[in-house]
Amino acid sequence: SKGYDAFGKPRNGDDWSKLDKPALQFESDGSVDITKRGFTDHEHLDAFELIHMNGRMYDFNNGRFLSVDPFIQGTTSQAINPYSYIQNNPLSGTDPTGYAIRELSEPYGCNTTFSGGCAQDGNIFSQAAAIRNHAANSNGRAPSGLGVRKSGTGDVSDTESQEHVNNCSGALQCYLIEKNPETGLFENKGTVDELGEFNFLNGILNDERSAGLVLGPVHLDKKIIEESIDSFVLVHNPTEGIVKDGLETFRDKFGHSKAAKQLSALLNETNAKGKTFNIVAHSQGSAILKSAVKHHMKNGGGQLSNLRVRLHGPAINVALGRKTFKKAGVRFFGRNGGIDINSGDAVPNIIGGNTLNPFRILKSLFLAPTLSGKIGNSPHTFPVGCNEQGCK
Repeated sequence: SKGYDAFGKPRNGDDWSKLDKPALQFESDGSVDITKRGFTDHEHLDAFELIHMNGRMYDFNNGRFLSVDPFIQGTTSQAINPYSYIQNNPLSGTDPTGYAIRELSEPYGCNTTFSGGCAQDGNIFSQAAAIRNHAANSNGRAPSGLGVRKSGTGDVSDTESQEHVNNCSGALQCYLIEKNPETGLFENKGTVDELGEFNFLNGILNDERSAGLVLGPVHLDKKIIEESIDSFVLVHNPTEGIVKDGLETFRDKFGHSKAAKQLSALLNETNAKGKTFNIVAHSQGSAILKSAVKHHMKNGGGQLSNLRVRLHGPAINVALGRKTFKKAGVRFFGRNGGIDINSGDAVPNIIGGNTLNPFRILKSLFLAPTLSGKIGNSPHTFPVGCNEQGCK
C-alpha cells in the first residue's frame, strides 16, 4: 500500500520506508493503474513528481508550491511566504484549492495555526472554539418554547409569486443563534423557518459556522446596534464560491435572485405580525435585502413599517438603497445612521460605488486581495472600529 509523509511525498504505507520512485500510481497486476488521486485527494503527476492542487502546482519533494499564493493568510512570518504549504505546518489542515488553508482541528475563525491557540474569553474567535464543545447543538432543530417554528420543507421556485417561498427552506437557511448563559458564548441551536426579532444576513464566502458564531455576534454587538441581545436568527446565504456568489450579487442589483424572493416572502410574513424586527445585512446580504424589499413592493406588498435595517460593508450604493427602503417604509437603526463602511473596504467603496474620494479608492484597491484571506485580515470583515476582540 501507499502512504505519504507530512508534506505529501508518497512512501510505503506499511513501514513508511522511502520508495525508489516517489510515485502514487502502481499496478495491481502489473498493468493496471489504480488511481491518480492521493495526498488530500489531489491529482498526482507522477512523471514530474508533482501534485496538482487545483489553483497551483505543488512539489512534495521540497514541500513548496511552484508559484506564488496571491492571498496572505494570518499574521506570522510564515504567512508572507507565498510558496509554503499550509505555512510549513502541514499536519494542521489541508489546502483544497491551492489558495486557502482549511484547518482540520478547528472550525473557520479559530486561528490556531497562526496564533498557537484559540483566544480566551473576550476574543470573538473563542466563540468559534466553543463549536467543538457544543457540536450536539449544531445539527439539531430549535427546541420548543423559543418563539420560532421548526423548519418546514417548502419549495422555493424561481417564480414571481410569494406563495411558495414562505419559510427558510430553500436558497436561504435560518438558524437560531443563542448565547449560552454559562459560557457567554453563542451557540447554533438548529434550524428555524421564520425570522426573529434580530437577524443577521451574511455576505459571500461565509459558511454557516463563521457567519453564525464569528461574524454575527460582532455585527450585532451592543455598541453597533445600541441594544443588548441574547439571541438572533442567522439568515444564511450558503456560499457557492466567489464566482457564483458574485454573480448572485449582480443579479440582485438588477433583478431578483431566489434568495431575494425567499426573503421577500419572509419580510411580508414577519411584518404582518405587527412587531418590530431588525435585519443587519453584511456585504452581499445588503444586495439580497434591497432586492427583497423591491420584490415585495413590486408584487403589491404593503409598507414594511415594522422592519428596521443596518447595512455593513454594503455591496450596493447606499444613496439608492435608502430611497428603496424609504419608499417601503423601512427604517434604519443603530449607530452611524444604520450604515458602516470602512475606509479601505473595496466592496462598498468600489463595487457599491459609495465614494469618489481618490484616497479611499486607492486604499481599497490596495487592500482588495485581503478579501479572500483569513477572517479578520480584511477591513470588510467587521464593522468600523471592530475586530476579533470586539467593538470599541
